[in-house]
Amino acid sequence: MSAYDNGINLHELLKKRGYDHGLISTFSFSVRFFEEYALDRFKALQDNGNLTVFLDRGQYEEILEATTNTRDWSPRLANLRYLLHPIRVPGVFHPKVFLFTNAKHGLLVIGSANFSQDGLGANAELVSIFEFELGKNETALPLFQSAFGFFEELVDRWPGKEASSNVNEIRRTVPWLTEELEGPANKRLPLFLSNLREPLWPQLMRHLPGKVETLSVVSRFFDASPSMLDSITAPLGDIGIRIYTQAIINTLAPTWIEHPLKKKKKLKIHFCSYQYGEHSQQLHGKAYAFTSGKQTTLACGSANFSSAALLRPATSGNVEVLLVYLSDAVGKLDPIKLFDPLGSARELTSASQLTISEDDVTEPMPREWSFKLLLNEAVLDDGVLAIDVAEMPVGMQCRITQANVRPVALTLGASRAMESASIWHRSWRGESQMHRRLCS
Repeated sequence: MSAYDNGINLHELLKKRGYDHGLISTFSFSVRFFEEYALDRFKALQDNGNLTVFLDRGQYEEILEATTNTRDWSPRLANLRYLLHPIRVPGVFHPKVFLFTNAKHGLLVIGSANFSQDGLGANAELVSIFEFELGKNETALPLFQSAFGFFEELVDRWPGKEASSNVNEIRRTVPWLTEELEGPANKRLPLFLSNLREPLWPQLMRHLPGKVETLSVVSRFFDASPSMLDSITAPLGDIGIRIYTQAIINTLAPTWIEHPLKKKKKLKIHFCSYQYGEHSQQLHGKAYAFTSGKQTTLACGSANFSSAALLRPATSGNVEVLLVYLSDAVGKLDPIKLFDPLGSARELTSASQLTISEDDVTEPMPREWSFKLLLNEAVLDDGVLAIDVAEMPVGMQCRITQANVRPVALTLGASRAMESASIWHRSWRGESQMHRRLCS
């Protein structure tokens, strides 16, 4: 299936087959949905003994806050049944990539959907689905390898002992994910792009077929200022831009309809409605269609039409991914039918048509850290408790509790220090006598 097929049922897809390994990158993450529903109902997760969820650090802190204040469902199986690995960037960690594998099979989901109840079932999303079977269905192998390489780079840049161990286990037991490819590239297979090293927009520009006449965009979130229009049109020249979004839940400001492109009738903004069957949906899909004559290049994934998503690398913005379908793969795709499937579009012509939502609808933004101390990881291995902490005060103690055992107080002492990404990480070890008591 591809990004522009209709009616993909992600629940049924995840119930279809079991896997040994799973790597999930997501922005929002519902612990209760994952532990009470997904682990029990999705065959892809049921007997999967190597599950790692990469999520935004701010979302991770919200889970910790809810646990601390008992306002919400507390994680019961995190770091036991599955690993939570938070990632902190100047913007937000925002990619949505789900990779499930075993020795012979693979399932890859890439798009706009978070691994959440709304993302997998309720929202209007754009996702691409790929399946692999060793020796029988290997067409999408290059894409599986690109996605796995993305996760490898995540654990290299934001390391954690357990996350790295889980990824290395996949490399060791699923050789088809890393074996050298043979033969020419499949032109119908999309390209996998991320902004880990370079912004997405200049990468997109290198894959366009020629002079672009029209850029069509579907997105829910936008910058407060339309200034990014100048940045994205600079390499494209005089083009028409059509934006499709949803009334009320978008973040468009009145300044967007005051941009010179709007006055020159080069910019058109449309409000659309979305539904599946009889159920209305909230728009959450993000995609970009570049039309040149009869050729169309389609990019879809996690990136909203914003500067942090498209114009910045991970070192100064969000972390995002896009799939790029070149014209050979897209065929006769009509962007209007894809972005406005119900034909409900009505053009925005004045600021009076903009409606302020009663909900707090804003683009995902980095948040202030609620916790002064950042505990990256704690691992009990061979009677030694190793704690990886950023900026740990010397002489600090930790208190460890477990059921039916008297709490253990450990005075932490530094064993080594290393500098990584301008942040000092220190590994700490408690007294061996305390560790023996803890393990007994």
